Amino acid sequence: MVASSREQRGLPSTSAGAYTQELLDTEDADARCAVDAASRPPWCAAVFCGHEERAGPSGLWSIFQKRETFNEKVSGGPDVKIISLELWVILRDGLVMWTSTWSDWMCKGLRNLNLRRMMPSRGYYRRGAAYLAMGKFKEALKDFQQVKKICPNDPDATRKLKECEKAVQKIRFEEAICVGDAERRSVADSIDYHIIEVEPHYAGPRIDGEEITIDFVKAMLDEFKKQKCIHKRYAYQIVLKTLDLLRSMPSLVDVDVPNGGHFTVCGDVHGQYFDLLNIFDLNGLPSEENPYLFNGDFVDRGSFSVEVILTLFAFKCLYPKAMYLARGNHESKSMNKIYGFEGEVRSKLGEKFVELFAEVFCWLPLAHVINNKVFVVHGGLFSVDGVKLSDIRSIDRFCEPPEEGLMCELLWSDPQPQLGRGPSKRGVALSFGADVTKKFLQENNLDLIVRSHEVKDEGYEIEHDGKLITVFSAPNYCDQMGNKGAFIRFTAPEMKPDIVTFSAVPHPDVRPMAYANNFLRMFQ
Repeated sequence: MVASSREQRGLPSTSAGAYTQELLDTEDADARCAVDAASRPPWCAAVFCGHEERAGPSGLWSIFQKRETFNEKVSGGPDVKIISLELWVILRDGLVMWTSTWSDWMCKGLRNLNLRRMMPSRGYYRRGAAYLAMGKFKEALKDFQQVKKICPNDPDATRKLKECEKAVQKIRFEEAICVGDAERRSVADSIDYHIIEVEPHYAGPRIDGEEITIDFVKAMLDEFKKQKCIHKRYAYQIVLKTLDLLRSMPSLVDVDVPNGGHFTVCGDVHGQYFDLLNIFDLNGLPSEENPYLFNGDFVDRGSFSVEVILTLFAFKCLYPKAMYLARGNHESKSMNKIYGFEGEVRSKLGEKFVELFAEVFCWLPLAHVINNKVFVVHGGLFSVDGVKLSDIRSIDRFCEPPEEGLMCELLWSDPQPQLGRGPSKRGVALSFGADVTKKFLQENNLDLIVRSHEVKDEGYEIEHDGKLITVFSAPNYCDQMGNKGAFIRFTAPEMKPDIVTFSAVPHPDVRPMAYANNFLRMFQ
C-alpha cells in the first residue's frame, strides 16, 4: 500500500470501519451509537458534537488518551477517512478545559490551542456540522458562510450552506407569522375528524362510532405489520382522544397497583415497531389486568415511529388506567425535526399531523410514582438538592423542553459512577452520582428510581447501590448496536423489579433514519 501524504507526515490514516471499531471500544454505549448511526465522515467534532446522544469527556478520554497506540490499530490509503493529529489534540486537550456545551468546548479547543490558522476551514466546518445536527441552524449558517469564504469552490460546503440558508429562511418565516401564547390556538381545536369521509374503497380497519375497541386495535396492529396505514380519520380520532386524556393528567402521575397485581415498565422504543410487538408477545397485550408504562422516546431513529405512537395511543384510549405514557427528550419538535419522526409523519399522514403530535407531546406527563415506592422518569435527577415530588407535580409542562431547569433535567440527565454532580456528556442537563440518588429517595420516602434514556448492552443496568435501574427497550438499536432490550415487571405489594431481556426480531427492509432530516443524511 502506498502511504498517504498524511502518513508520510506521521499522521494516522484510517478507514471508517477501523475508526468506528476503535470507537466501539469505549465504555460509553451512547457514544458507540452516535458513531455507528451517524458518523462515517472524517469530522470527529461532528461525530461527537453533532449527535444528541453524543459522548462526553469521560467517554472520549478513553479513546484519545490512547493516541500512542492508535496507529497500530488502523490502516488505510489516501482515499480513506482520517482522524487528524490536529483534531486529536483538540479533542484530547479540550477534555481538560471542557465546561459547558459541546459547541463551547470545541470553540475553546480551537481558540486556546491557536489552531484556527492551521485549519480554519476545518474548524468552522466541524463546528457548523455540530450545530446542524443539534438543530441550531442559525449558528451553523454563520460557520458555513465562513467556510464558503475560505473555500469558495468546495461543492460540499456549498451544498451544506444552501441547506442552512433554506432552514434559516423557514425559521424566520415561522417566527414572522408566529403569534403569542395568549393568541395561539390549539391545533386540535381546528380538527373535526367526524367530517372526514372514509372512501368506499378503503379496506383497512374501521372504528364504528366513538369508542375504540380491542378488535379495531388488533386489526390495526396487523395492518401495520403489512406496512399499511389506517385511514386518517381514525388516526385523528386516536390522537385527539389521547390528547383529551393527557390534558386531564398531572405532570407527576401516581399509579396504584393492587396487591397481587403486576405492572410493566418499558424504556425507549424509538420507532422499532416490530420489537414493540415482540414485547407484547412476550409479556401480553396491555389490558386492565396487564398494565404498562412506556417511559418516553417512543419515536425517532426507527422508521416505524408512526406505527409505534398510534399503537401506544390506541391502547391509551382503550385502557386509560392501564397504559401510562411518559415524555422523553425525543418527544419534542427539535428532536423530531432532525431524527426522523417529523419526516415520517409528513410522509405517512400529512403536515397537519406534524403539528398535532407536537401539541400532544407537550401534554405527556413527566414522571410517575408507582405505589409510593418507585419513581419512574425518562432522564434523571436534578442540579439542586431538595426537589420534592410536589415540585415535579406543579411543573407547567405544556411547552417544548427548556434548556435548563427541572423539566429539562427530568428529560435529559444521566447517572454517573462518581459521587456528586458533573457535566452532562450530552451538553445539556447534568450527570448525578449515587449520593444524589440516595438523598432524593430519602427525602421523598421512595425505594427505587427507574429511568431510560441510554442504550445498554443487556437492555438494562443497575447502578447506585441498586437504587437506580436504567431500562432500554429497543434491541439492536438503529440496527447496529447489537444490544438486548429489556422491560421490568413489578408485583405488588413488594414491588421488587423482575427484569426480562429479549433480542431484536426481524423487520421489513426499511433502514433506520429513513425519514431523517437532510442534514443528517449529508453526513452519512
